[in-house]
Amino acid sequence: MSRVKQGARERALGLLAQREHSTGELKRKLRQRGYQDAEIGDALEGLSEAALQSDARYVEQMLRSAESRGWGPLLIAEKLRQAGLAQSAVRAALSASGIDWTQAALACLSRRFGTDPAPDHKEYARRARFLAARGYDSESIHRALKHSPELP
Repeated sequence: MSRVKQGARERALGLLAQREHSTGELKRKLRQRGYQDAEIGDALEGLSEAALQSDARYVEQMLRSAESRGWGPLLIAEKLRQAGLAQSAVRAALSASGIDWTQAALACLSRRFGTDPAPDHKEYARRARFLAARGYDSESIHRALKHSPELP
C-alpha cells in the first residue's frame, strides 16, 4: 500500500474517531484534503469491509441524535441527503425508524411552550411555524396542535 493511500485511510479513520460519518461525507472531506478519487475509493472500501464505516450505523446515530434535538422527519431527511445518502435509503430509514412523529412534535412543543394550550389563533400559528421550522410535516403539526383544547 502506498504512503498516499495510507494517508487517506488514516485521515478517514481520524474523522471516524470523532463521530460517525457517511460514505458521502468522508468522500467530500477527503477530496477537500487533496486525495484522489481512486485513493479515496480504496480507503473507504477497506473501512467498510472492516466494519469501521457503515452508512446504516450513521443513519441510526443521526436518527437518535435528531430525535433528541426535536427535529422532524423533513429536516432529518434533508440532513441525510446532504450527507450523501440516496433519497430511497433516506425514505426507507425514516419509515423503518418506528418514530411516532406526532408524539415527537408534542414533546418538542411541550419543551418549548409547556403543556398549556395556545390561548389564541396567533399563538397557535406561532407554534405551527415553530414545528415547521423544526422539520415536521403539516400532518404531524396539525395532529400535535389538535391535542390541545379548541381555541375560543
